[in-house]
Amino acid sequence: MAALAGIKVAWEEEGRSQPILTDRRLQKIESPDWIEVAEEFPAPPKAATAKISLVIVGRNGVVRFDDVSVTGRKGTERIKKISLGIFDVLVSSNGHVSLFRAGTPIALDCRLGIFSRNGASRFFVRRAEVTETPPSAASPSGRLSIAAELVNPVNLDIIPCTIDLRHAAGDLTLTYTLPREPLLQIEGVELACALRNPDALAVIPGSGALPSRVSFTAGRFPLILEYFEPLKTAQTTIGSDLLLTATRDLSTKTSSTADAAFVIGFTLGEPIMLKENAVREEMEKAKRAMTSKTYGEALTLFGKLRRAINDVQILREIEENIKTIQGIEVARRREIELSLMEAQILLRPGDLEKLKRLIATYLAEFAGTAQADTMKEDGASIDLLVADAAGDIRQERAETLSKYAQDFFERGMARLAAMTAEKAESLLKGISDGGK
Repeated sequence: MAALAGIKVAWEEEGRSQPILTDRRLQKIESPDWIEVAEEFPAPPKAATAKISLVIVGRNGVVRFDDVSVTGRKGTERIKKISLGIFDVLVSSNGHVSLFRAGTPIALDCRLGIFSRNGASRFFVRRAEVTETPPSAASPSGRLSIAAELVNPVNLDIIPCTIDLRHAAGDLTLTYTLPREPLLQIEGVELACALRNPDALAVIPGSGALPSRVSFTAGRFPLILEYFEPLKTAQTTIGSDLLLTATRDLSTKTSSTADAAFVIGFTLGEPIMLKENAVREEMEKAKRAMTSKTYGEALTLFGKLRRAINDVQILREIEENIKTIQGIEVARRREIELSLMEAQILLRPGDLEKLKRLIATYLAEFAGTAQADTMKEDGASIDLLVADAAGDIRQERAETLSKYAQDFFERGMARLAAMTAEKAESLLKGISDGGK
């Protein structure tokens, strides 16, 4: 027979009826006879009791068992607690993630689910391997990466899944990445987590440029949970907890996206507290910055306002402005890249000087953005090319370009390195051919 054996353990704290952690395992069964299904479930801290469920899921139905043997013994530690910035992350052996701050539960049992018309896999994970990157100058708070495996409910095949957690500027981002090709058979993906006794809950559904967002208070901490995109959200009350689910429909698919990765997740952080008059002032500043084309300042102000506002109409206005700026930014970046390519190929001093002015204007408009940082690097490269283009001797130009190409390559600027090396080869070929 071909079937799935699913085992679920709900760990409960003494005096509480709601589980502090739910652990699931799944085994694929391909045997004509009865087999033993055994798994080890390490107990999380403060766990007093465990409720166990066992189910066999085949193509023709479901069989449940209540004759389950349980043996308790001291096992290896398979639940890891890791600090990322201001958050503590608890990772269970099945890949479920729970988030805490100063001992206060924030979002518990975060997990991914994939489903189809004929079955569902609510984040059954066969394995979960945790890799921790320690803090460094590039990543002061470190990073947590989890390699996991899900089961395809359509054909029972294994789907690899990477779970990443990063902390930056007080925000924690949780990202799930899966290969898209296996998901072509899937109807949808569901991201779920439990909020422990949330207060001041407000759910803002996503639409258009507005991602789905949930604001709530956990203990003494006001928080915003914002998904990467508009998702269909739902809430289910379980005792004092709230089960929060966000669903992405995958029923409409195109073959052109079959090889791309599928990414879903959310960012968790604190809101920015602004009084009503301060909100109006910040909005006017952002609009003036946008009108005067100081887009970097406008993006910063609009980003600040997004964290301070729950009004859907104002949020949509902010999102549209951000989307407009990002569109301008992409178009301007493309314009500069084309000019850069043309200028490097021609190596005309006049064109390069013109390009330098264009880059300076761009940097002023988008100060503080990632694109501006990239253009600073390209601007430094242009300075080198301008100096070279002023030379009259072809051999010196070629040698200089070769040095620049090596320098660009060592700095990780592969595109500039390739183009510069190509021009150097062209100049050397011209010398060997007797050209000027």
